[in-house]
Amino acid sequence: MAEDNGTIVGLLDIEPNGDSATIDSIAVHPSARQQGIATALLAEALPRLPFGTRTLDTWTREDAAANGWYQGNCFEEAYRYYRYLHVYKGDKDPNEGFQGP
Repeated sequence: MAEDNGTIVGLLDIEPNGDSATIDSIAVHPSARQQGIATALLAEALPRLPFGTRTLDTWTREDAAANGWYQGNCFEEAYRYYRYLHVYKGDKDPNEGFQGP
C-alpha cells in the first residue's frame, strides 16, 4: 500500500501461483493519480515475488489509461489462450437477454 500522511492512496495486490503471478488489484486514489504511485508500487513488489517467478500477468478491461500504464511498464497484450467478455448486470436492469449457468 502507498500512504500519504497516514491516508492510503494506492494499493497493489499480487497473487503468486507456481512460476507465475497475477496482479489481482491495483488502484490509486483519484486525487493522487499521475504521481507515479502505481509505478512505485510495482517497482517495490517485483523484488518481493517468490524466487522462480517467471511471468507476471493481469486481466484488464478496455481502459486506455490503464492499458497504457501496463504497456509503459513492459506488459504486452496477449490473447495466447483466450479472451473474455466482462458482462455486468445491475439489480435494476431487465432480465431479458441474460441467462445464468
